[in-house]
Amino acid sequence: MHGDQDRIGFTLTGEVNITATDVAQGLGQLSLFRRRWSYLLLAALFVGLLAVSGQVSLPALTPFLIFTALFQAYLFLGPLIMGKRTIAAMPDRTIRYRADDREITIATTGSTVTRSWDRLTQFREVDKEFLIWVGPYAVQVIPKRAFNAEGIDWLRARLAQTVKAEGTSSAKRWSRLIGLWLILVLAFLLLWQLLNSAPRRS
Repeated sequence: MHGDQDRIGFTLTGEVNITATDVAQGLGQLSLFRRRWSYLLLAALFVGLLAVSGQVSLPALTPFLIFTALFQAYLFLGPLIMGKRTIAAMPDRTIRYRADDREITIATTGSTVTRSWDRLTQFREVDKEFLIWVGPYAVQVIPKRAFNAEGIDWLRARLAQTVKAEGTSSAKRWSRLIGLWLILVLAFLLLWQLLNSAPRRS
């Protein structure tokens, strides 16, 4: 990391060789993947309640269990798979960063993204990385090892000053989680009803 004081102000620069683990850890912090244990717990509770009630036999739950297993596999393995694919598609794994009071630039071979701080929609800081949203569905992973301690402190303060921290209120998070799970439960019940209403061969 290099920082210099001049007439314009502080300029932060740095570079890092990005890895699949960096990308996977960043993607794993997105709300969908962070809630994977909650989804798993809800699925276990749902299956347990149906099994205890005696209304549905375990064989009848097979489609739901298969769907749940596939969904959980995606939640747990998806970030790593996407991270490996992202790295494999990059001609050069070196990412260069430059930030000042006005904007941040993230550059790789053949690609440069520059955004003013007020154009960033949100950010999240985790143990080894910063995640910044440069668009509604575009997330950039910034490993902290690209900078020294002074640079990390400056970037953290700049993000906190101008960008909204990622996340919504607990009520909204849980309402979305419950809403998604209700959709999955209704889909399963519909499938179960169709299977039970199908004519059986004598």
